[in-house]
Amino acid sequence: MAAVVILAPCSPPFCQETAAPTAPCEAPSYFGMCDPYVPGIIVSSGPEGSLLVLRAWPSGPADQAGVCPGDKVISINGTPISVLGFEDILKPVVSEKPAPVDLRITRGDQILNFHIDRVKETQLAALSKEKWVHLPIFPYENRLMLVPTGESLEELQAFMEFELALARRNGFKLAGSQWVPVATDEGQFERLDQVLNDPMSARLAERVHFTTSAYRPGFMAAILQHPDQVLVYLVLPTFPAVKAGLLPGDEILEVDGHSVSGLSAGQLNDLVLKPDDHAREINLRIRRGSAEQTMKIETEKSANLAYYSQEMHPKRPSDLTLGIQLVNPGNAQEMVVREVTYPSAAFAAGMYVGDTIVSVNGQRTKQITREQMEKILNPSTPAPLRIDALRLGKKIHFQLSPMTEAQAEASIGRKMTAHGPASAKCTEPAIQP
Repeated sequence: MAAVVILAPCSPPFCQETAAPTAPCEAPSYFGMCDPYVPGIIVSSGPEGSLLVLRAWPSGPADQAGVCPGDKVISINGTPISVLGFEDILKPVVSEKPAPVDLRITRGDQILNFHIDRVKETQLAALSKEKWVHLPIFPYENRLMLVPTGESLEELQAFMEFELALARRNGFKLAGSQWVPVATDEGQFERLDQVLNDPMSARLAERVHFTTSAYRPGFMAAILQHPDQVLVYLVLPTFPAVKAGLLPGDEILEVDGHSVSGLSAGQLNDLVLKPDDHAREINLRIRRGSAEQTMKIETEKSANLAYYSQEMHPKRPSDLTLGIQLVNPGNAQEMVVREVTYPSAAFAAGMYVGDTIVSVNGQRTKQITREQMEKILNPSTPAPLRIDALRLGKKIHFQLSPMTEAQAEASIGRKMTAHGPASAKCTEPAIQP
């Protein structure tokens, strides 16, 4: 999965929030600018020195100008993307004043030029009835996240405290901006962090998430070059890798006796997961500091582990969804809403991040297995669900009518494409992968 740049409100690992301005900033900030003006596009690193547009913010400047998912940005204000560094990409697109930005884009065989006015990030967020908050979301990292505009600071604070307690319960600590196992060496992680925080560095080739199988090891790796290395950059709580003792910053030398030197992301993924769909033992030889060691990791089905969530982007737009992600820290009575998608059935019903689900259609959560909850999150019929929950200790009730993502997007005048929601003006050639 490529790192994502949100040239609307930001998100790691490309997000570069800086020190707060002299006055308190209650909005996202970049380079000392509080609530800057932006064009409103979400992009990831693309092929051949480009940025791939994942979506344009609904009714934002880029969307109104005609930018579409699948477009490739090849230059900003006349400067090619291929010669820009990390900060050089962000700086030209944010401004303290409502100045325009020029984007040169390829769409199929076409080369298009856009002169786009910018609006404040808070104005973009208001278009989707969401607001941005900055919370230390476990197990990944401190990050900005979107929540419904009606959610109070008290409710978000309660959720943050739950996540922090969950981190400690799972034996994790905060290192820099990322949660890591407590055994992680601070110096080793700091060196890793320096490389990964510069995604445009020539050393960083690709990231590998090892999520193509239902049975997963629970770690992610970064392929580096000059020198050629494969480093572990994220270890998930409760998954097999952390139980085996794998730590961020460990260098992977071999997988099942095969050297990983020179492998592409796809080759490394296939070597770790194999083309099968069942549990298997992975034998790793790693280097930690100056010492080498071997470890065995037995993959497990992710649905059976402590963290689970619905697929946010079903393979078929006809798939029904509720529009929520849940976290379950191992206690069947703790099923907490971690994310609410806009637009969705959950958003329309008024669910908030941090709501604790108590029962579904009258069945208590302590009687619901994780496998059963996965089916609830991905319903097979549009039959309404009654969900009882707690919010700051108070009982609340929701009636959710499952809908397809296409139906949800249609409710705000969007259509589903290969890269996500888009304006009806966007044509099929622009949205193909």
